Amino acid sequence: MGYKLCITEKPSVAGDIARVVGANAKHKGYYEGNGYLVTYAIGHLVSFAEPEAYGYVRWHNVFSSTDVMKKAFDELPLLPSSFKLVVNESTRHQFNVIKSLMTRSDIDYVVDCGDMGPEGHVLQQMIRDKLNCKLPVKRFCATSLTDAAIQSAMVNLRSISEFRKIVEGQYCKKKADWILGMSASRAMSLRHRKHIAVGRVMSPTLYFIVKRHLEIFNFKESNYFIMKAMLKEGFCVSWSNVSNDLINLFAESELDSENRVLSKSKLTSVADKIRDAGIGKILDVVKKRKKTNCPQLYDTTDLQKDANRIYGYSATLTLSAAQSLYETHKVISYPRTDSKYITDDLAELMESRVSEIATIPKYSTTANALLSKGLIVNKRVLDNSKVTDHHAIIPTENICNFVPNNLHIEKNKTGLTGEVLANVLALVLLRTLVAFSSPYVYDNTVVDVEFNDGFVFSVTTNSTISLGWKDTVKQLSELADDEDDFDPFAQSVPELVKGQIVTVADCVVESKKTSPPKLHTDGTLLTAMQNAGSVLGADGAILKGKGIGTQASQDEIINKIIKSGAAEYVNKGKFNYIKPTDYGIGIIRELPEELRSPKITADWELMFDKIVSGESDEHKFMEAFEDFILRQIEYIKNSEPSTAFIKDKEVFGSCPWCSTDVYESAGKNNKAAIAYYCSGYKSGCSWKLNCDDNVFNVFIGRKLKKQEALHFIENGQIDLVCNNKGYKSKKTFEFVKKVSGNKTFCNIMVS
Repeated sequence: MGYKLCITEKPSVAGDIARVVGANAKHKGYYEGNGYLVTYAIGHLVSFAEPEAYGYVRWHNVFSSTDVMKKAFDELPLLPSSFKLVVNESTRHQFNVIKSLMTRSDIDYVVDCGDMGPEGHVLQQMIRDKLNCKLPVKRFCATSLTDAAIQSAMVNLRSISEFRKIVEGQYCKKKADWILGMSASRAMSLRHRKHIAVGRVMSPTLYFIVKRHLEIFNFKESNYFIMKAMLKEGFCVSWSNVSNDLINLFAESELDSENRVLSKSKLTSVADKIRDAGIGKILDVVKKRKKTNCPQLYDTTDLQKDANRIYGYSATLTLSAAQSLYETHKVISYPRTDSKYITDDLAELMESRVSEIATIPKYSTTANALLSKGLIVNKRVLDNSKVTDHHAIIPTENICNFVPNNLHIEKNKTGLTGEVLANVLALVLLRTLVAFSSPYVYDNTVVDVEFNDGFVFSVTTNSTISLGWKDTVKQLSELADDEDDFDPFAQSVPELVKGQIVTVADCVVESKKTSPPKLHTDGTLLTAMQNAGSVLGADGAILKGKGIGTQASQDEIINKIIKSGAAEYVNKGKFNYIKPTDYGIGIIRELPEELRSPKITADWELMFDKIVSGESDEHKFMEAFEDFILRQIEYIKNSEPSTAFIKDKEVFGSCPWCSTDVYESAGKNNKAAIAYYCSGYKSGCSWKLNCDDNVFNVFIGRKLKKQEALHFIENGQIDLVCNNKGYKSKKTFEFVKKVSGNKTFCNIMVS
C-alpha cells in the first residue's frame, strides 16, 4: 500500500495536518510518515500567463514608441483561444517539491487539503492541471483546524467530483477577470497615456468611493423647520413634513424635495395658532407588541463591519486577526465564509459549545444563564440549504478554558496585537451567545394629535417587555457600540384614548440643518459591495441580489485600490475614512458606465453561481461576455483622451518593480547627468536609475547614455563593453531588488 499525498494551501496548515496524521519526519517542503506525504502551496503557485505568452505586445515599456502603442491598441481586446498556466517564479521551488512528490510511483491518491472556498478549490485544481495529474483525488473538508476536526475530515474524505462545478464556475470567473482586466486596463492606459487598472470588482468599488465623495462635494447645506408641541399631559409631539392634504397651504418655494418646510415665518404663524387655541384632539393611538430578532451568526463581512464600527479596525486587519484565531490559536472556525448559518450536525453541538464558552470567567454568568433558559435554535441560525462551502463563524471546542489575555502574535503580521486578537475573538463569542438568545420584545405606541388647520403631530414610544438578546449585550457592554444603548423614544406617554382632548402648554418652531453623508469607511464600503446587486421590485420592495467580490477577497480589493493611488485613507478619530484621489475620480469619469457598474458586476456573480448550480455553463457565459468586452473596448478606443491624466512630466517607460510611470530628472551626483525614477515613490516604491551611478563608472568607465538607459528600463538588463582592466570585455547589468526591512540597498546587479 502506497502513500496518500496531502496538499494544503499553506505551510502552517500542512504542519497541523502532518502532526495529526503522524507524518512526523520533516523534509524540505514536505512531511512524511505513517503512510502520508504532506506538502503545501505558498500563495498562488500557478496562475494564468501574462499576455506576452500569447504573442501580445510586451506591456513593460509600451509607451516607448508610437508604433508600439499603436500595435498594442490594435490587438485589443485580448481573447486567447485557450489559457496557459505558468508557474510563479518566486515560489517555483515549492512547486517543484509538489511535482517531485506527485510523480512518485508509490502514491495511491492525492488528498486536496486546500481552502474550502471556491478560490481554494480552483487553486489546487490549477496545480494539478499544470502537473497533468492523473492520480485519483479526494477532498479533505474541515471547517476548523482542531485535532478532532482534522481527524474527522481524514476519516470522511469526499469525492473530488462533488466540487467539479464549483471549479468550473471559478475557472470561468478567472478567465473573464483576465480578459476584462488585461483588455480594459490596456485600453484605458493607452487612450489616456497613464497606467490605469480596471477590474471587474475593483472598478465598481472605486465607483462607490468616488460617488460618495462627489455627493459630499456637491452637497449644499440648507435649513428647514419643524414644530414641537409640549402638552400638559406630560409628553411632547412633533411635526416635520407636509402631507398631501396640507400641500396647498405652502408655496412650492417654501418646500424642499422631501416636503420639509423652508419658511420659518410660515410655521411660526401655525405654531402661534396652535398655542393660542390651547387644545388638540387625540386622532389615533396605535399600540403594537413588536420584537427584534437577535442578530445572526457572523459571516466574514459582518464580522469585518462590526470590528470597523466598534473598534475602527480595517477589513484587512480584522480578517488577519480572524485567520490567526483560526490557524494559530484554533479557537474559531474557518473565517472566510459567506454563510450566517449552521447545519443540523453542528446544531447538536451548540449547547456544549456554549458550555465551553462558560468556562471563560468573563462569559460564565451570561453563558450559564443562556443554558438555563435553553438555546433557541430556529431558521435564523439553522439552515442546511444556506451553507455551501463553510458554515458561519463559531468558536471551536478549543475555546474551553481558553485565556484570551494569552493571545500572541505570529511574525510578519503587520498591525496585529494581542488586543486586536482578543477584541475580534470577543465579537465572535458575543455573537454566538446572542444568536441563540430570545428576541427583544417591546410595546410600540404611536400617538397622533390633531391641531388647528388639520396639522397632525405625532410621537412614537417603545416600552420594553423583555430585553432578550439585548440583555446579553448589556451584560457584556464593553463590547457594544454606544449606539446600542441609545433609545430615541425614551419619553413615556400616559394612557390615552382616541378622541381625547389634550391641553397645549407651548408650541415652538425649531431649526434643523441638512447634513451631508460621510465618506466611506471599510465597514460602510463593505455594506455597499454586499448590497450591489439589490434592485427594486414592482411593489417597491428591495430584492436582494448578489454582491460584488467574495467575502474572502473584498478587503483585498479595498487594499488594491488604496495601493494603486486611486484612493487614500483619511484618519478621523478611531476611524479611517476612504477618500478618492484626483486620479481615482478621473478613472471613474472616463470609464464606460458598464465597466464601473456595481449592478452589472453583481449580475455576473449570479451567472457564475448558475454555472456552479448547473443552470448554465462556461460557453454560454463567455459568448455573452466576449460580446460585452468587444463593445467596451470599442467605446474606449473611440473616446477622447482625458485632460484629467495630463501630466507636466513626460513618461519614459514603466517601473521594473511596480509598473507605474517612470520620470526623468537631474542626476544624483552631477546635475547635468540624467536620472530616472518611479512615479510611485509616494506609495513606497524606491526604484531609481542614475546614469552616473558609480557602478557604471567602475565597469565601463563612463556614465550611462540616455538611449542606453531607456533600453535598460525597457528590457530589465543591458550588455555594455567594459574598458577597465581586470574585467571581461562585456558585462551584463540587471535590475535587482534587495530589501532589508523597508530599505533598498541596491537596484543594479552586475553579472
